[in-house]
Amino acid sequence: MEQVIVPRWIVKTLGILLIVLLAVMIINQLKAINGNRQTMNITAQGKVTSVPDLATIRIGVLTEGVNIVDVKNKNNQKINQLIDFITQQKIDKNDIQTTEFYASPKYRYDNGQSSIIGYSANQMMTVKFRDIDKSRQQLEKVLEGAVNNGANQIQDINFSFSQPDNLKKQARKQAIDKAKERARELTGQAGLRLGKVINIVETSDYSNQPSFSVAISSNAKSIAPDIQPGTQDIVENVTLVFEVN
Repeated sequence: MEQVIVPRWIVKTLGILLIVLLAVMIINQLKAINGNRQTMNITAQGKVTSVPDLATIRIGVLTEGVNIVDVKNKNNQKINQLIDFITQQKIDKNDIQTTEFYASPKYRYDNGQSSIIGYSANQMMTVKFRDIDKSRQQLEKVLEGAVNNGANQIQDINFSFSQPDNLKKQARKQAIDKAKERARELTGQAGLRLGKVINIVETSDYSNQPSFSVAISSNAKSIAPDIQPGTQDIVENVTLVFEVN
């Protein structure tokens, strides 16, 4: 019996056709699995309103003069006096942080020429007040006494949360529950069956209350302000993707 020798090009062509056939079969199977899947996106919002428990202020000293050494020394003297006063209010040293320090010349420009007319030194600190419902009087006392102890700048009094994640979890749960309830309502009205959640997208936000900043004359005597932290909203927006059929 004679052996039939198949040309190599035929074997190669058959191999390519087999690969193409397998690819088509796989694509058709994927289409059968996923092609008929219907989805529905539902977006909902959860909101938790709470009183902030953390207050943060920026407070410092700006000094100007004609001699850089005198300016720096006067600024250091005032800032040290201010730090001593703040620490006397039983504020943890870990909650007092120097956030800005510089000394620089001041220039005057005449006919395109510049000349140094003096120097300025500035140092700012960030001070945190925790459990503001208990430490509000402490904050008011610092704001009052800071001016009388060398400060001439008070900036950015902000209220926030020391542990915002707990509030975010509450708001997120609200959003998810609302989205699920809305999905059940819509599919029921449309005569569809609600399937499982196959994807989730989350965004969050919480609104800060306005901050303020002031520059104060070093000769002024300060009166204690009445500080009200108010409330802030923790907002979570959630989009759930459901299977429906």
